[in-house]
Amino acid sequence: MKYCINILFLIFFTISPAVVFAQHFVFKPSQLRLFWKDARGIPFLSFSNVRKEHPNLVFMMNAGMYTASNNPAPVGLYVENGVKLRPVNIVINKKVNYGISPSGIFYFNAQKAHIIKAKDWSNQINAKYATQSGPMLLIEGVVNRNLPKGSYIKRNGVGVRADGKVVFACFRSNFIDFAVWFKNQKCTNALYLDGGISDYWTPNTLFSIGKFGPIIGAVE
Repeated sequence: MKYCINILFLIFFTISPAVVFAQHFVFKPSQLRLFWKDARGIPFLSFSNVRKEHPNLVFMMNAGMYTASNNPAPVGLYVENGVKLRPVNIVINKKVNYGISPSGIFYFNAQKAHIIKAKDWSNQINAKYATQSGPMLLIEGVVNRNLPKGSYIKRNGVGVRADGKVVFACFRSNFIDFAVWFKNQKCTNALYLDGGISDYWTPNTLFSIGKFGPIIGAVE
């Protein structure tokens, strides 16, 4: 018994916590949807409110930074069902995560998903859904050199693999390890969605008590 305990102790303290406790989910672009406001035009705010209108969802996660108010709105580009509801907003300010260059845009339709630098967005892009956040974690397979190491907090992000699948992750990590984790998942590009308030829902978890702006969901 002592031998087993020592082995577990060794594993726990020599493997990165980002590896041991990395909660992640993989979906096809055709399974994904974005949500901000309900049928009355009121922000959903919570996973439970989204699922009341969309009971077929099997996954949800907060999908980008938002304004701090009683009526939270995405801070950058937001497209839902092909309609642009918020414009691109590029901020350069290393003191805030959203302002670490470059911010990025995760966009998708039923066929394909992409993550690009926000400055490369064009209104000619065929996106059924899009959300802007920042900073980008991976750019063409390379860790964003502008990332600070950052503190060890709960973070969430999204990456797109070369095979077209979309990877979502939510776990405690610093910025650098978080980006490297997406690289190890064979993602070409990855985008930081938020930290501190980050959370997700599946049918096997309880609904979060957190308040969110945009929320991404997946159907089976």
